[in-house]
Amino acid sequence: MLIRTITGAILVALAVPLLIFSHTLAFPIALAVLGVVALFELFRCTGVLKNIFLTAPFYLFAIVMPYFVYASDGVESFAPGALFGAFLLLLISFAASVFSKGALPLDRMAISAFAGLYICLAFSALQGVRNFDCGLWVWLIMFAGTIFTDIFAYLFGRAFGKHKLIEDVSPKKTVEGSIGGSIMCMLMTVGLGVLFAHVVPDVVMHPVRLVFLGLVVALVSQLGDLLMSLIKRHFGIKDYGKIFPGHGGVLDRFDSLLAVGMAVYIFQSFFPVLELAS
Repeated sequence: MLIRTITGAILVALAVPLLIFSHTLAFPIALAVLGVVALFELFRCTGVLKNIFLTAPFYLFAIVMPYFVYASDGVESFAPGALFGAFLLLLISFAASVFSKGALPLDRMAISAFAGLYICLAFSALQGVRNFDCGLWVWLIMFAGTIFTDIFAYLFGRAFGKHKLIEDVSPKKTVEGSIGGSIMCMLMTVGLGVLFAHVVPDVVMHPVRLVFLGLVVALVSQLGDLLMSLIKRHFGIKDYGKIFPGHGGVLDRFDSLLAVGMAVYIFQSFFPVLELAS
C-alpha cells in the first residue's frame, strides 16, 4: 500500500506540469508515448506482440492521431480522422487474420484489434477534450472525477461493502463502493465547476449539466476499469505491466481515464458544462 501511494503521488506530481503546458506539443507527445506503451501491454497480453503486420499500424495510429487532433486546433476534425483510421485499422486486422494461415485466430485478432482501436481513440479523445475553449478546466474536472471515483469506491467498499458488484470480473469491487464513489465524484464535479466559474475570468458554468457529467464520469470510469479487467482475466494475467510500482502498467493505471476521456469529449461537444462568456 505504501509503494502504491508513493507511486500515485509521483504520477500526480508529473501530471501537474504536463497539464500546465498542455497547450503545447508536449501534451500530444505524452499521449502518444502512453498510447504506444498501452498498445504494447495489450498486444503482449493477447499474444500478438510479434505479429508486426497487425501491431505496427496501431502503433502508428497511436502516434499520429493525438498530434492530428492537436494540430487541427478544433474539435470538429476528430470524427473524420477517427472514422478513417478506425476503418483502415479494422481492415488491416481482418487481413492479418485471413493471411496468417491459422497463426492468428479470429477471436484473438478481434480482441486485439477492437481493444487496440479503443486505446488509440481514447488517448486521442483526451487531446480532443483539451482542445475545447475551456478544455483545461474540463480536463481537470474529468481527471479529478476519475481519481475521486477510484479512491472513494475503494474507501466506501472497505467500510460498507457487503454486495459484490461483478465478482467474476473484479472480485474486490462492491455495489456500496460503486455508489459511494459515484456520489463523491458528482459532488467533486459540481464543486470544481463552481470554483472555476468564480475564479477563472469569462467562464460560465451550467450546474445541471455538471451534475450529469459527474454521473457520467463516475459510471464510465468504473466501466472502463471493468473492461480492462475483463480482458486481463480472459487471458489469465494479473497486471498489464510493471512500469508503475504498486499500480501495474499503463492500462492498469489509465483504464478508467481512457473510457472517461471519450465520454467527456462527446458530452462536452453536445452539452458544454463550461463555456466562455459571449
